[in-house]
Amino acid sequence: MLVRGRLPCTILLFAALLVTGTPSLSAAAAAPLKVQAASPPDHPIEHRPGGSSGQPHGYIPCDLYNAYHLNGTALDGTGVTIAIIDWYLQPSIRSDLRAFDQAFGLPNPPSFDVVFPFGRPTQTDTSDETALDVEWAHAMAPGARIVLVETNLDEGIFNAIRYSAQALNADVVSMSWGTGELGFSRQELQQRDQLMVPLTGNGHPVTYLAAAMDTGFQNATRSAPVPPVSGTAWPAAAPGAIGVGGTSLAPSAFGRSSFPASHTGCSGADPATAGVTQQNETVWGNQCSVPTGNPCGGTGGGPSTFDSRPAWQTTSFSKRTIPDLSMLADPETGVAVYSFGAWVNGLIGGTSLATPMWAGIVARLDQKRHSIGLPSLGVSQSWSWPYAAPSQALNDIVTGSSPAYPNDPCPASLGEMNCAAHAGYDLSTGRGSPSLQALLSALAKPTTLRLSSSSAAGLTAGETLQLTARVSQALGDPAGSVRFSLDGRAAGGAVVLSSDQAGMDLTIQDAGPHTVTAAFTTDPGDPVFGASQGSLALTVSPAPEPPSTGGG
Repeated sequence: MLVRGRLPCTILLFAALLVTGTPSLSAAAAAPLKVQAASPPDHPIEHRPGGSSGQPHGYIPCDLYNAYHLNGTALDGTGVTIAIIDWYLQPSIRSDLRAFDQAFGLPNPPSFDVVFPFGRPTQTDTSDETALDVEWAHAMAPGARIVLVETNLDEGIFNAIRYSAQALNADVVSMSWGTGELGFSRQELQQRDQLMVPLTGNGHPVTYLAAAMDTGFQNATRSAPVPPVSGTAWPAAAPGAIGVGGTSLAPSAFGRSSFPASHTGCSGADPATAGVTQQNETVWGNQCSVPTGNPCGGTGGGPSTFDSRPAWQTTSFSKRTIPDLSMLADPETGVAVYSFGAWVNGLIGGTSLATPMWAGIVARLDQKRHSIGLPSLGVSQSWSWPYAAPSQALNDIVTGSSPAYPNDPCPASLGEMNCAAHAGYDLSTGRGSPSLQALLSALAKPTTLRLSSSSAAGLTAGETLQLTARVSQALGDPAGSVRFSLDGRAAGGAVVLSSDQAGMDLTIQDAGPHTVTAAFTTDPGDPVFGASQGSLALTVSPAPEPPSTGGG
């Protein structure tokens, strides 16, 4: 997280030494985790003048709704649980969230719990990170349940990852922190990767979102004459996570002509002209001219040192790369945060902002999926929703770059292995920022099933009923299978759709009224089609008595 108006400190985690031992849900740690804060840049990030104390500074929720077109849906994350993991104690977070909500007309979350599963943190949050995470996840999904998991900066923060899924049954886990991969050995990193279990304790998928960090492009294999890099951010680069990078938005994205120094409403914005485009959304990368050896700052990204490219990551690289997705992060166009009883006197940004905002977007997607019989989004060995979505479901960022150091350019000679944005996937913004309606259309496709039979009329006991289930979807033929049942009892196995149809021949032995049901479920390899079913009621006539034979 970065704040305009003061030097960022104790925000980004860089592991200097890593704990050995197998991760577990136990609060006991094999050894303390040694962490040092990121070195702040020599150039201070100044607060833009014009705001008055006691008022919110920067963009507010309605601005983000306008930019990312979140107003045109009733979805608000209802029924979805977001777990937020932070390594601080923030004693005023409940009252801070209430004040934030009251200022912007947001409802209180249906429930907001703060838990300390591995001991109460001993360090108080002096960075406003907790308030940023909670307030902006809630702003993006006001109807979602929020659980704040606070831990100490030891094994607890790692164990909290698995705890959030298996004990809290969270649909979404948001982690606005990270550490460079080079603080781990290969074996240790792979053990940590296993913390991101694909299913919750009650068996549904879970999305882990992790900040790609604010340290610029990290490529441990490059030969440029720059200081050593810390490596690509973990947990963002874990195969089970989705790494979140950052963008910068011009005022036109919000329907504004200029940046608002301070305000409490969106009356000055024009929703009709608002919306991100390739012209007004660019890579968040600081243009720095500080001496060699000092970091620039900007969205993190790059290839993993250890993890190979997962099967679901459809890129040309041999290694796992991040980010996967992006959203607003530039602190120069940051957001309002209420922390410790007052508005932060500065603008807050960083991938610490983009990550909880994406958590809210995912909560909206999950709510829609639940309503059509689909489980929450998640990542499996062969499927990850950011890559399953078509290109039009995300806003492709094509302008800008995010070097880590001023003498670390993004030359075209490196091909795709550099920090410059370009069409399609890149190592600065991944596949892009959210286009909610297009994501809903791509990842939550309702279906309709119509069950029919040409032989139902006049059917008698012992005859064969020919059934046809036709499954339709507005945007094309769905992929999945149909199971048939007779009077609530399964009739054979699953029948895979061919085009949009599945058929079965069913012999009914008993006369009388019967109900045949067909139920469609999506293909596990393409889990985006909603469940649907249809039924057919019929009456089977008794079989005719065989003709009697006379005796003599």
